[in-house]
Amino acid sequence: MTTVTSQFVRTRSQEWAERACLKVRQRNETLNDNQKKEYASFAKRFPALVHSSGLAQAIAFAQSRGTGQSDKVLEDVASVLLNPGTPDQLGEKARKATVVEYMRLTHEVIQVASWVKRFAEAIFD
Repeated sequence: MTTVTSQFVRTRSQEWAERACLKVRQRNETLNDNQKKEYASFAKRFPALVHSSGLAQAIAFAQSRGTGQSDKVLEDVASVLLNPGTPDQLGEKARKATVVEYMRLTHEVIQVASWVKRFAEAIFD
């Protein structure tokens, strides 16, 4: 008799969602109310910023804002996508990518940033 084992295959999106949820929950425990509002506000704008300005420019913009919550959003996006990873590593990857790699990376960053945005809206409210 043959035993059939069922294995659940997870998509990249499911893995990103799980990691994004964990990151936002950690932020929920460490940020005060004003910081949560700032984090959620930037998380809400970041996917559109990547789409309209381009990935490398959006990363540079988030890094140029200083030590505000934009850094934390970018830190979480980089960590979720690169697992583990830093904003500097994500920026370097974007700057050194070929056109095809850049387009794929941009799409992936938008997906991950959208998960971070959704969880920030759900968990912080």
